[in-house]
Amino acid sequence: MLNFIINTVTKNGFPYTGTEMPEYLNGDVNHIMINIPESDVERVSKIMPFRATPFIKQDTEGNFFIDTDENLFKRMNIQDTIIIERNRRLSESDWSRVDDNGLSDEKRELWRVYRESLRNLPSSIQYDEHYMPLPFEWPIPPQ
Repeated sequence: MLNFIINTVTKNGFPYTGTEMPEYLNGDVNHIMINIPESDVERVSKIMPFRATPFIKQDTEGNFFIDTDENLFKRMNIQDTIIIERNRRLSESDWSRVDDNGLSDEKRELWRVYRESLRNLPSSIQYDEHYMPLPFEWPIPPQ
Protein backbone atom coordinates (compact mmCIF):
# COMPACT_ATOMS: atom_id res chain seq x y z
CA MET A 1 0.00 0.00 0.00
CA LEU A 2 1.23 3.45 -0.86
CA ASN A 3 -0.27 6.76 0.11
CA PHE A 4 0.79 10.25 -0.75
CA ILE A 5 0.87 13.17 1.68
CA ILE A 6 -0.03 16.40 -0.11
CA ASN A 7 0.30 19.95 1.12
CA THR A 8 -2.81 21.49 -0.48
CA VAL A 9 -1.31 24.99 -0.34
CA THR A 10 2.06 24.33 -1.98
CA LYS A 11 0.79 21.34 -4.00
CA ASN A 12 3.86 19.40 -3.01
CA GLY A 13 4.32 16.26 -0.97
CA PHE A 14 5.83 12.83 -0.64
CA PRO A 15 5.05 9.12 -0.94
CA TYR A 16 4.09 7.59 2.40
CA THR A 17 3.73 3.95 3.36
CA GLY A 18 1.81 4.53 6.59
CA THR A 19 -1.92 3.86 6.80
CA GLU A 20 -2.77 6.93 8.87
CA MET A 21 -1.74 10.55 8.67
CA PRO A 22 1.65 11.03 10.40
CA GLU A 23 1.21 12.23 13.97
CA TYR A 24 3.13 15.45 13.37
CA LEU A 25 0.54 16.41 10.72
CA ASN A 26 -2.57 15.62 12.78
CA GLY A 27 -4.73 18.69 12.91
CA ASP A 28 -2.89 20.36 10.04
CA VAL A 29 -5.66 21.44 7.67
CA ASN A 30 -3.21 22.04 4.81
CA HIS A 31 -2.19 18.39 4.48
CA ILE A 32 -4.19 15.48 3.16
CA MET A 33 -3.37 11.86 2.50
CA ILE A 34 -4.55 10.08 -0.64
CA ASN A 35 -4.33 6.40 -1.46
CA ILE A 36 -2.44 5.43 -4.59
CA PRO A 37 -4.13 2.75 -6.71
CA GLU A 38 -2.13 -0.49 -6.85
CA SER A 39 -1.67 -0.06 -10.62
CA ASP A 40 0.19 3.24 -10.03
CA VAL A 41 2.29 2.32 -6.97
CA GLU A 42 5.48 1.46 -8.88
CA ARG A 43 5.43 4.69 -10.87
CA VAL A 44 4.40 6.95 -7.96
CA SER A 45 7.08 5.47 -5.70
CA LYS A 46 9.65 7.02 -8.07
CA ILE A 47 8.51 10.56 -7.20
CA MET A 48 11.17 12.24 -5.10
CA PRO A 49 9.91 13.69 -1.81
CA PHE A 50 9.09 17.39 -2.00
CA ARG A 51 9.62 17.45 -5.78
CA ALA A 52 6.09 16.32 -6.48
CA THR A 53 4.51 19.56 -7.66
CA PRO A 54 4.42 18.60 -11.37
CA PHE A 55 2.55 15.39 -10.48
CA ILE A 56 -0.05 16.79 -8.09
CA LYS A 57 -3.25 17.77 -9.87
CA GLN A 58 -6.68 18.86 -8.77
CA ASP A 59 -9.89 17.96 -10.58
CA THR A 60 -12.81 20.33 -11.19
CA GLU A 61 -14.42 19.24 -7.92
CA GLY A 62 -11.31 20.13 -5.90
CA ASN A 63 -10.11 16.55 -5.38
CA PHE A 64 -6.37 15.98 -5.47
CA PHE A 65 -4.74 13.15 -7.39
CA ILE A 66 -1.31 12.10 -8.65
CA ASP A 67 -0.84 12.36 -12.41
CA THR A 68 1.05 9.26 -13.53
CA ASP A 69 1.63 10.33 -17.13
CA GLU A 70 4.96 8.78 -18.13
CA ASN A 71 6.09 12.02 -19.78
CA LEU A 72 6.14 13.72 -16.38
CA PHE A 73 8.46 11.01 -15.07
CA LYS A 74 10.73 11.30 -18.08
CA ARG A 75 10.94 15.08 -17.62
CA MET A 76 11.69 14.63 -13.91
CA ASN A 77 14.66 12.42 -14.75
CA ILE A 78 16.26 14.93 -17.12
CA GLN A 79 15.30 18.22 -15.43
CA ASP A 80 18.37 18.61 -13.20
CA THR A 81 20.90 17.28 -15.67
CA ILE A 82 20.14 17.28 -19.37
CA ILE A 83 17.79 20.27 -19.37
CA ILE A 84 20.24 22.40 -17.39
CA GLU A 85 23.09 21.47 -19.73
CA ARG A 86 20.91 22.05 -22.78
CA ASN A 87 19.95 25.50 -21.46
CA ARG A 88 23.61 26.32 -20.78
CA ARG A 89 24.53 25.41 -24.36
CA LEU A 90 21.68 27.52 -25.69
CA SER A 91 22.77 30.45 -23.56
CA GLU A 92 26.37 30.10 -24.76
CA SER A 93 25.18 30.31 -28.36
CA ASP A 94 22.84 33.28 -27.92
CA TRP A 95 25.45 35.50 -29.55
CA SER A 96 24.81 33.72 -32.86
CA ARG A 97 21.30 35.20 -33.05
CA VAL A 98 22.42 38.83 -32.74
CA ASP A 99 22.18 40.72 -36.03
CA ASP A 100 25.71 42.17 -35.92
CA ASN A 101 27.52 38.93 -35.02
CA GLY A 102 29.62 38.93 -38.21
CA LEU A 103 28.47 35.49 -39.38
CA SER A 104 27.79 34.76 -43.03
CA ASP A 105 24.23 33.73 -43.89
CA GLU A 106 25.45 30.14 -44.27
CA LYS A 107 27.08 30.07 -40.80
CA ARG A 108 24.11 31.84 -39.27
CA GLU A 109 21.86 29.07 -40.63
CA LEU A 110 24.17 26.37 -39.21
CA TRP A 111 23.91 28.00 -35.76
CA ARG A 112 20.11 28.25 -36.10
CA VAL A 113 19.89 24.52 -36.86
CA TYR A 114 22.23 23.71 -33.95
CA ARG A 115 20.09 25.71 -31.53
CA GLU A 116 16.91 24.12 -32.86
CA SER A 117 18.47 20.69 -32.29
CA LEU A 118 19.20 21.67 -28.68
CA ARG A 119 15.62 22.87 -28.13
CA ASN A 120 14.23 19.64 -29.61
CA LEU A 121 16.60 17.40 -27.67
CA PRO A 122 14.22 16.49 -24.80
CA SER A 123 11.65 15.09 -27.23
CA SER A 124 14.25 12.98 -29.05
CA ILE A 125 15.71 11.24 -25.98
CA GLN A 126 14.96 7.54 -25.57
CA TYR A 127 14.23 6.11 -22.12
CA ASP A 128 14.57 2.76 -20.38
CA GLU A 129 11.74 1.02 -18.51
CA HIS A 130 12.47 3.15 -15.40
CA TYR A 131 12.14 6.41 -17.38
CA MET A 132 15.87 7.02 -17.21
CA PRO A 133 17.42 8.54 -20.34
CA LEU A 134 19.50 6.27 -22.53
CA PRO A 135 22.88 7.52 -23.79
CA PHE A 136 22.62 10.02 -26.63
CA GLU A 137 24.80 12.33 -28.70
CA TRP A 138 24.71 16.05 -28.05
CA PRO A 139 24.37 18.27 -31.12
CA ILE A 140 27.76 19.60 -32.17
CA PRO A 141 28.09 23.37 -32.51
CA PRO A 142 29.23 24.71 -35.90
CA GLN A 143 32.92 25.55 -36.30
